[in-house]
This record gives sequence, structure tokens and C-alpha cells, in this order.
Amino acid sequence: MNMEELIKRYNELSQSIKALESEKDNIRANILIELKIADITRFEGETHIVLYSMQKRKVLDKVALMKVIDLEAFQTVNEFEVLKIIEKTG
Repeated sequence: MNMEELIKRYNELSQSIKALESEKDNIRANILIELKIADITRFEGETHIVLYSMQKRKVLDKVALMKVIDLEAFQTVNEFEVLKIIEKTG
């Protein structure tokens, strides 16, 4: 395949993935709605078990921390490769 064909195929797959991810997100939301309507936190079907729970986690408040210390003193710079494929419009 030449570069144009590769890019075209990449774009086709990206569009398919976006559509599938959107559909997956909608189905996931509907599953959650069904659990809440039924007032249950566990469902066992033929092929899957669904568990729902509320969880907590601690996160670092960077804004508050920056008021106390200089965050840049604790930061490092990493190099990494970036490949962007941008669709032209118009």
C-alpha cells in the first residue's frame, strides 16, 4: 500500500472505531440505567456478570500544592514520538 492508501484505510478504521465506541458507551449507560431502575448492584447473565459500586479515591490537588511548593522542582521532561494524522476539511 502507498501512503495515501494507508492514510485512507487508517481514516476508515478510525471512523468505525469512533462509531463503535459511541455505541458501546450508549449500551453501557443503558446497562447502568437498568441496574438503577431495578435497584440492584449485581446482575448475572448467561455469559457475563455485571457489578456496580460507588468508589472513592484520593487525588492530588495540584493547584493547592503549587501554592505550597514549586512543582517544577519535582518535574522531569520526557521525550516521546508523536504521529498526528489530521483530516483536511474544505
